[in-house]
Amino acid sequence: MAGTTTSKTEGTRIITLRQAGVKVNEIVARTGCHRATVLHVLATTREMQRLSEDGITQPKPHPGKQKKKFKEY
Repeated sequence: MAGTTTSKTEGTRIITLRQAGVKVNEIVARTGCHRATVLHVLATTREMQRLSEDGITQPKPHPGKQKKKFKEY
């Protein structure tokens, strides 16, 4: 599982299916994603919802830590 990523559309699809009441096993079958990936996406979503309910948002990047643009010569 290390090093795998889930695209934004896959994550959105997993979340949408779960909100529609589809069981996890069915989501795995429909999306073709690993069960661990589906559970990870759902857990991350729940955690972010819990944090936002508490008034905590995702951390914003520090203004001084922005990516530096390359100079064109």
